[in-house]
Amino acid sequence: MKKSFYEEEVENCASALYDGGWRSDERDEIQEEYNLDDEWTDAICEKLKEYEGLTKMIKCYIMDTDANENVGKHFKVKEFACKDGSQVVFIDSYLVSILDILRNQVGKPVYINSGYRTPTRNKAVGGAKYSYHMRGMAADIRVDGMTAKEIANKLKKIIPSGCGIIVYNTWVHIDTRTKAYRKGV
Repeated sequence: MKKSFYEEEVENCASALYDGGWRSDERDEIQEEYNLDDEWTDAICEKLKEYEGLTKMIKCYIMDTDANENVGKHFKVKEFACKDGSQVVFIDSYLVSILDILRNQVGKPVYINSGYRTPTRNKAVGGAKYSYHMRGMAADIRVDGMTAKEIANKLKKIIPSGCGIIVYNTWVHIDTRTKAYRKGV
């Protein structure tokens, strides 16, 4: 069933707010910040509650002590570390689960070109202003012997709704945003 314009707008607003760190228990602050009426605010907060039910856990690691710690079945903390040598590494457990499933399905190593990025590193590489990499919620990946398009199509089957998948020439960006975004898939 096709969603109404109102339902789509509520979902779009809630998704953007959720990804920006807002939560349903901040109803009054959301209403004031965005000058919304009660109906819109309540509808958005209900949708936020749905998103909050999707358990995501972003964990923080320290390279000096945790670099070789396993995250998921096939990855180590150091594979997600920022290329600027910073000590702190943020990693979303949902992202790791998706990458583990991909690894199991393709039967080959999944290489992480870029995982967590500090804001300084993100700016230096020309990353998006509010990049999911800076929250530990994104990875740029490749698999030897597979095209970026083939990898993206596998990811799309693993996560048909939700998350972002962007195809580049030799690699794929995957992030755990709330609402599905596809480019080049």
